[in-house]
Amino acid sequence: MVCVTDANIWIDVHNADLLDAVSALPFTWRTPDIVLRNEVRTVDRALLVELGLEERMLSGLELNRILKLNVRYPNPSPRDLAVLVVADVDDGMVVTGDGPLRKTAEAEGQTVHGVLWVLDQLVEGEIITKARARAALNAMIDQGSRLPASPVQKRRRKWQTDGVHAFRHLCEPKLLHGHRNADGHALFHQSAGSRLKCPEGELQGADVQL
Repeated sequence: MVCVTDANIWIDVHNADLLDAVSALPFTWRTPDIVLRNEVRTVDRALLVELGLEERMLSGLELNRILKLNVRYPNPSPRDLAVLVVADVDDGMVVTGDGPLRKTAEAEGQTVHGVLWVLDQLVEGEIITKARARAALNAMIDQGSRLPASPVQKRRRKWQTDGVHAFRHLCEPKLLHGHRNADGHALFHQSAGSRLKCPEGELQGADVQL
């Protein structure tokens, strides 16, 4: 599967510290040369190429097609429209974080996805955990990514890990069998002076109540 990307996708993925994870997906990642050279500014371009991103050179005919599309669709920039043209010529899909480009791709009958779809693929492929996907999503938003509220909340709920399971899986404390506090909550134990390392931070531990 060929995924043709704009710059926003790589900025979001970089902000979430998922470049290595995305490169592990069974997709061919490709972006037009004019996007990689002129739009990808906050991410190490050499690193992206090293991780497998293909830089796609545009032909004269493809450049002319971009100009014609820009007359019909003035909102996406010509560089963004290059993503659409490459996806069409290379029989790929558009992966973008740009609203006008998404609408244009849909109007042209192209398959289009965004960074939330990328996160879905990482979780479904068991490349990252649900907890890491949720943390990555929060990191993207904290760094200024504008994502639709409803799909974001849907994934936050979907990737919400049960407290006991999260501590067992991520922190690996030892359950004190038969030990519960007055409210009936299970108690976990970690050796004195040790720390439980979890996505939300660290807890200095002896007994941890969930």
